[in-house]
Amino acid sequence: MRKKHEIEPLGVIKSPYKTKEEIPRQGHFKPEVEAVAVLDEKWREGMKGLELCDRLVFLFLFDRSEGAKLTANAHWLDGEKGVFATRSPNRPNGIGMTEVEVISVEGLEIRFRGPDMLDGTPLVDIKPVVDTGRSNG
Repeated sequence: MRKKHEIEPLGVIKSPYKTKEEIPRQGHFKPEVEAVAVLDEKWREGMKGLELCDRLVFLFLFDRSEGAKLTANAHWLDGEKGVFATRSPNRPNGIGMTEVEVISVEGLEIRFRGPDMLDGTPLVDIKPVVDTGRSNG
């Protein structure tokens, strides 16, 4: 039985990208670009220890995508691919994922490098990048 789930955003991404055309395919293509994730007060306790992380994975909503398309075709894909073999924002559940470099964590703000999301994008989860030689949780 399929069940629907509601997702409550943790906060928003304040990004320099105002239009879809400005965004790089992936944040690591413009590692010098900075942005800020601003969390709501109710999540403050969940941020403990983030200042120890060099890299984080942000999960966010493609809240301005044009709905799901099961295939994608772009010059960098080398032909048509199923949506699950791409990073297309036009996904059945509209969830994006980006690994970012942490600059600082102060209060409810995480300053980072490597955004690939629009200004005002809802942030729905944060996970540490765990290297095999170092554990962040």
